[in-house]
Parts: sequence; structure tokens; C-alpha cells
Amino acid sequence: EGSTYSISPQFRQSIIAALHSDNDCDLDFHTELGSHADSPVVGKYNAILSYTGKEVDVTGFNEALGQYKSVLVVNCSVVYDDMYMGTTHILQIYHALYFSNMNVNLIPPFMMHLVGIHIGKCPKFLAKAPSHKNHSVYFEKDDFRILLQLHNAVSYIPT
Repeated sequence: EGSTYSISPQFRQSIIAALHSDNDCDLDFHTELGSHADSPVVGKYNAILSYTGKEVDVTGFNEALGQYKSVLVVNCSVVYDDMYMGTTHILQIYHALYFSNMNVNLIPPFMMHLVGIHIGKCPKFLAKAPSHKNHSVYFEKDDFRILLQLHNAVSYIPT
């Protein structure tokens, strides 16, 4: 929708503190680029900013996966710690399906493109002339870049 929330410094710090304290450091929580997802999906490690008041029924790509009834649609935030710059950023995710039992989040790259976020999908080791633009997410409006991580064939943001 293009709307953003104005977050006070105190509220920002409380979101960061809450998300950092919820994460069990022995487990891997992250936000994957979900190329097969058609909506953002968030798990239990986020800060819900608001409930949209909407619920949807969700069906998987295979009938054997069954159907989830009345899945909540939320607006939320996740924390990204930039290990290279030593900074912490709050990333907002709008109109996401909320599954409280999931450890990971899924963000469809096409939805990021729709709001002007640039994604360099090619991992550096496959690029002919690797640069900082490869395998990264770039927020042009904020002149901010996140370097993606790779686990097997899945690109993700450590959140």
C-alpha cells in the first residue's frame, strides 16, 4: 500500500529489545526470499504492529498439504543486525500471513520489486564480475543494502 509507520525512538528500542530477547541463539531464524510464495508469510519471531482485521484460508501447492482456515493477516517488523556496519535496522512487512508455529519468514521477491526494492538474486560465486550489487537487497529510497546469505539454494536475510 505504500504506507509507513512513524516509530518513535523509544518504541524502536522496545521492538529491538523484544525481538532480540525472544530469539533462542541456538536456532536459526531468518527471512527467506520465497520465490514460490504469493504472499509474505511470517512466523513467531516478529513484532506485530497491527492486525489488519482480515483472515484468509490458505491452500498449499499440493492437496496433501491440506488447508489452513482463518489465517490472520498482520503488519509486523523484524530486526536485521548488519554485522558489517554494526547497525540494527527494523524491517517492516505488510499484509503478511501469520503462522505462529513457523521459525522462518517468507517474502516473495516480486512483491519487493512492486514497492521499489531491488534484488540482486545471483550469488557472488556465480557472477561473472562479482560486486556488492550481487546477492543483495537494495532499498533505494533509504540508500540501504542488505547482503543476502545463502543456505543450499535458499537466499535469506538473517533476521
